[in-house]
Amino acid sequence: MRHRELAQALGRALGRPSFMKAPAFLMRLVMGELAQAALSSQRMIPQKLLDAGFDFLFPTIDLALTNLLRGEKG
Repeated sequence: MRHRELAQALGRALGRPSFMKAPAFLMRLVMGELAQAALSSQRMIPQKLLDAGFDFLFPTIDLALTNLLRGEKG
């Protein structure tokens, strides 16, 4: 998931628009070294879990964020 997709999902979960993009230099200024984690990209797929038939409690980012931000029970 790209940062833009996460920001859009977060906007949906909060019921607010998500159209502003944070410039990398601003993130580095505010977050320091931690900004690298947000700015770099890793595509990770839990293939072994998927192959084993693992059932995720929140299979989509929308469901996970809704649970986290609205405190809904899983």
